[in-house]
Amino acid sequence: MPGTAWLAPRAPPPPWIEVRRGVRCCLALLLAGLWALPAAAQSSPAVRETSSPRRENAGVKAPRPRLKTEALAAPGFGIQPAPQTLPGLALGPAPPSAVPPPLSLARPAVEPAVGVAPVPPPRTHGAFYLAVAPRTNFGMVVGQQDRLSAHRQAEIACRATGGNCVLVQDFTEPCIVVAEGVRRATGVMFMTSDATTYRVIVVTHGLASNPADAERQAIRACMARDSQLTCRPVQAACGPR
Repeated sequence: MPGTAWLAPRAPPPPWIEVRRGVRCCLALLLAGLWALPAAAQSSPAVRETSSPRRENAGVKAPRPRLKTEALAAPGFGIQPAPQTLPGLALGPAPPSAVPPPLSLARPAVEPAVGVAPVPPPRTHGAFYLAVAPRTNFGMVVGQQDRLSAHRQAEIACRATGGNCVLVQDFTEPCIVVAEGVRRATGVMFMTSDATTYRVIVVTHGLASNPADAERQAIRACMARDSQLTCRPVQAACGPR
């Protein structure tokens, strides 16, 4: 048309111009975010306080928490166990049946064993030797720990006045009593303690745990030999009981 300028259509921009525009927009957004970080950190102190120890102690290991140990409640120490409570849970006093008894440091008294008999003393040995008739001498020993020693000593005591001696009995009873059965000598009117006024007919012995019972046994054995004899104890001995 005459008098009107004709404008040709604009050509589209090249592709690299669009790429450059996109890069500029990204850089602008990144810078805006970096500028906004310091302001956010100043406005939230909790974030700053919680995050700073992590950055400072990044290479330091935190110490392990120690376990609370309950103190020993013993008489004389004056230490009471520390109460342990859980968060949000109140523990009242424990019932009497659940409280353990305190530890005692005193040595327990030794109680005697029930039904146990006391240990008896060691057994002792004795021996009685008598001379061969017509002799009436004898030898006796009590309270010996060794049986052979009791035989040897009794035989030596029997032979001290002469003649041969034989074993009459060995025993473990603590007491022995020897009795003689005598008869009045010929031509003597009265029998006394003088050996010339009597004649020994038999010699017997008795054994028991005490001298009284042993004497009764010896007299009884003498009377059993001859009831017409006069029986009397002549020697007694008792060992440890």
